[in-house]
Amino acid sequence: MTKEFTIQDVLRIYVENKEVSTTPTEEHMTNVMQSYINYLNTQDAEGISNLYADNAVIIDPIGAEPITGNESIKNFVKEGLSAMKKAELVAPIRTSPGNSAAMAFTIHMDFGEHEVEIQVIDVMKFDEAGKVVELNAYWGKDDVKMIRGNMKEFLSIFMENTDPSKPSDEHMRNVMQTHIDSINKKDGKAAGNFADNLTGQDPVGTKPITLDNLSATKSPDALPVGKKAELVAPIRTSFGNSAAMAFDLDLEFEGNLLHLQIIDVFKFDEAGKIVEANAYWGKNNVKVINREKNSSK
Repeated sequence: MTKEFTIQDVLRIYVENKEVSTTPTEEHMTNVMQSYINYLNTQDAEGISNLYADNAVIIDPIGAEPITGNESIKNFVKEGLSAMKKAELVAPIRTSPGNSAAMAFTIHMDFGEHEVEIQVIDVMKFDEAGKVVELNAYWGKDDVKMIRGNMKEFLSIFMENTDPSKPSDEHMRNVMQTHIDSINKKDGKAAGNFADNLTGQDPVGTKPITLDNLSATKSPDALPVGKKAELVAPIRTSFGNSAAMAFDLDLEFEGNLLHLQIIDVFKFDEAGKIVEANAYWGKNNVKVINREKNSSK
């Protein structure tokens, strides 16, 4: 984007079925993420490796040591594919006007002694050439379903850090559920979960979020108020003091009733407050349910 858009700017563009100019395009990012799922299912290591830039970094899951460099990524991909049985999206891919996209999916893996199904949210960041430069995977011990084998043994092998973290997975999950509940109840309780130094973007690629525009109601930068929110997949947590959730949101905006498909990623401080909040949604994640009669079509 050539200017700093607000959430209102982006919504107006999407409501008119237009696009925010981005490099790479939202369509490209969607295609890359869908290709990633397809390559997992066909066990195509070369296909996956070619999606990444030479300087790409993978953190899987958040809280683990970063995997950097072409050769390390190729080895990581080959190791994962050796156990891969199936990958499946559980909700539409979320893009953004900020060179990033996110998706919620499940993977079924068989390691021999351990067979598991893992619920994951991946966030990919792209360079201008359309290559993935960052992949952050959000999943924790509560996102692992054991089909065969012992959970404790599996975690000790495949997760570097299984020590209890601050805040706990339970706390992060409760905070994210409160965020959904507060929209539906319109009680404002979720506002108390944000730290004073909150940063983030909604959607990614727009003017930064602050506590002022988060809590404002009449400011031009105020976030539109949702009418109804519903989780479309279980909340994912991680050992990296972060959590992610995929949900649908109905909201009124300038006389139009809209339906948004969103993935929110929250980062927490040790006190359990949200210090960073990023929302992923793009053109194809915005549907006009009822359009204002006087608006253009």
